[in-house]
Amino acid sequence: MRPAAHSPTRRSLRIHDLFIPVGAAGEAIDGDRVRVLPGERGTGRVIEVLARGRRKLAGTYLEGDLFRPDAHSIPRVLSLKPGRGPGRAPRAGEKVIVTATGDGFELGEVLGPAGDRRVEDRAVLLEMEIAEEFPEEANREADKFAGAAVGARDRRGRLDFRGEPTVVTIDPLTAKDFDDAISMRRAKDGGYLLGVHIADVSHYVREGSALDREARLRGQSAYLPMMVVPMLPPALSDGLCSLREGEDRLAISIQLSYDRRGTLKGSRAARAVIRSDRRFTYERASRVMEGAGGETGEISRVLRDMLELAERLRERRPSLAIHEPGVEFVYSPAGDVVEVLTTEGDAAHWVIEEFMLAANREVAGWLLALAEPALFRHHPPPGSLEELRAFLKGMGIPGAADRPLPELMRRAEAAGLAAAATSFLMEAMEAAEYNPLEPRHDALGFEHYAHFTSPIRRYADLTVHRALARHLTPGRWVEMKTKGTARKASGEGPASTEALEHLASHLSRRERAIGHAESRLRRRRVLEFLSKKGKEPLQGVVLRALERGLVVNLPGYLLSGFVAAPSLGPGPRKSEPHRLTAAGRTYQPGQPIQVRIERIDAVRGDLDLVVVGG
Repeated sequence: MRPAAHSPTRRSLRIHDLFIPVGAAGEAIDGDRVRVLPGERGTGRVIEVLARGRRKLAGTYLEGDLFRPDAHSIPRVLSLKPGRGPGRAPRAGEKVIVTATGDGFELGEVLGPAGDRRVEDRAVLLEMEIAEEFPEEANREADKFAGAAVGARDRRGRLDFRGEPTVVTIDPLTAKDFDDAISMRRAKDGGYLLGVHIADVSHYVREGSALDREARLRGQSAYLPMMVVPMLPPALSDGLCSLREGEDRLAISIQLSYDRRGTLKGSRAARAVIRSDRRFTYERASRVMEGAGGETGEISRVLRDMLELAERLRERRPSLAIHEPGVEFVYSPAGDVVEVLTTEGDAAHWVIEEFMLAANREVAGWLLALAEPALFRHHPPPGSLEELRAFLKGMGIPGAADRPLPELMRRAEAAGLAAAATSFLMEAMEAAEYNPLEPRHDALGFEHYAHFTSPIRRYADLTVHRALARHLTPGRWVEMKTKGTARKASGEGPASTEALEHLASHLSRRERAIGHAESRLRRRRVLEFLSKKGKEPLQGVVLRALERGLVVNLPGYLLSGFVAAPSLGPGPRKSEPHRLTAAGRTYQPGQPIQVRIERIDAVRGDLDLVVVGG
């Protein structure tokens, strides 16, 4: 909950120095802005809900007009207002959508039996307001592009890079919306000419059109298990905008010139037409980069040069080493997860990441130099690092009290404490957001940064394309001069600062909602998979050692579960900072342990574990 006139804290039901017991929360839920009456000993009572943090809630209907939310951050049963929703009356045990109003909760749509996978997935989409279908007017506009090709009229005023030696795309195996392509040439002095070619969505999605209004409303695409909800209809997202192998496509191209040490010498931009020579998966490209892919000739050389340049850029980049691998699922024909694969940063993943970071950074710097109003990607400095430093000091990490944060994180990783240290750091950091006035991205160590490289799937990138395009000259390169850009953006120009601030706030909210849906459904799929393992031992690593138990990370599945302290064995327990001793055994972060599953609630995301032999 949010107190009036104060920023929200990360922990549900804790408001700065006031703790709101569940029974004193009234009709307030996590994320709400509220007025609070302080009580005794640091407690308080909610007396008014000023603004709701969310409009929709998904959950299970219970007898007596009661409702149990699926959201883990709302750990209580809510009472519904009397009266039926727009459809039939729900039965106990059915999944429903509820609307949060200023004075309570109203029953909305009845979806069907709780526990049914399709019902549960749809509930998440509706709660996060992710629309599967496009409006009729947007579909009509998109239909004009179905099956279309790039013609002579489209190519007019563009540089032609279709003869550029070796343009490649590198994406996941199942991807269809190819935003970016890469070309690479060696300069005569041994340096590198890196081409970053990004789909020119702005050519097709005109500002103010039905397609544009719907893309803005959605904010970005949602990538869910066995399902993509695109920002743009498939005729564009998978078709005419996607940089598919062997097909002419329109792009905005950035050329970055580096010396042999990886120092940027210059950059330029142009509208272009390109043709991708080869579509690689990350896995295949990684093998070629590392000399084991069976490719020869020009493509092999280009991919190895890409790796070489990316290594130099990575060495020079001042960002924090926060690596969060993803997960991919292997499905049965029936849609059940039969294998969970962790996508630990192979070479191609971080090579493409380095090139996208470089292009995004350079575009942001140019827009600042031009005083062009735009949406920047702002990440503020972390708050207090006392807990992180105290933890690392307790774990014996040298220099924990005063060394710079990037160095500390590298030392934590070397000591096997990366996951635990990252969890402390993430609690101290605010989420990145879109902001037209604050261009700095602290976690990356960049004085200016913007999202430019994914306009098929992010509306913020599309707005940056439009801002950039206002300064491009037909048929020629334009030099991107970015000197003296470590300052705030000007509010003068085609888009007012106020309008951009509203847009930034909306897109940041949509990003959070879609991210929540993606992570919730991924966790649910992993828990469904784990539920079939029964009492099989699992390898874990202690993430936190608390008085009430252990938070245990399961690295093979990229999720964590909880071991309750009483399950660790009989007798007295001793709790110290970042250590817990029970039944003669001491547990601390970074410690490998074996666990097994005690209880799973896949819908709410609960995973209770017990220590094997504990």
